Amino acid sequence: MKFNNTNNKITLSQFLNERINFPQFLLIDENGENVGIVSKQEALSRARSVSLDLFCITPRVDNPVCKILDFPKYIYQLKKKDSGKVTNKKNTLKEAKFSFRISDNDAKVKVNKIIKWLEDDFSVKTVLFMRGREQQHKDIALEKCKKIISDVQNASPSFQLKEDVKLIGSMYNFTFFKNRKVVKDEKN
Repeated sequence: MKFNNTNNKITLSQFLNERINFPQFLLIDENGENVGIVSKQEALSRARSVSLDLFCITPRVDNPVCKILDFPKYIYQLKKKDSGKVTNKKNTLKEAKFSFRISDNDAKVKVNKIIKWLEDDFSVKTVLFMRGREQQHKDIALEKCKKIISDVQNASPSFQLKEDVKLIGSMYNFTFFKNRKVVKDEKN
């Protein structure tokens, strides 16, 4: 049930307490347990005895379902649910850039940052860029890439490469991701 504007509040309140138009319905109590089919008066007296509201959560003619709940709290939860932004971390890509002349300590700091991002379920695009005459030493740059890959994969076997290292222009590119299948196998 979506809750976008104030008109929905009026619509929702049509199925509240005495406004429920069904003589009998399936009742779910405040603890979420199925009580069974009860009359409207019996359900209203149960709701009043615990100082809560009776709300019809499924207003179908053939089998209506009502629940005893705190209506303002229910409305608040619907608003919170609809307004909450859903972020999908699998689609979020972080980027780590390494220069050809990066020192070992700086490289370790960046590798630790990559590992932290991977643990938080982000994919990480890694770039090692070369400038000027550095481009003549592609073999050294490739060794640095292999060192970065081995450092990250030694942290956890679930951290894997999406594809092989690619040379695009003057940059080596590769992307890490967290393989969920390997994580499940580690837990078992």
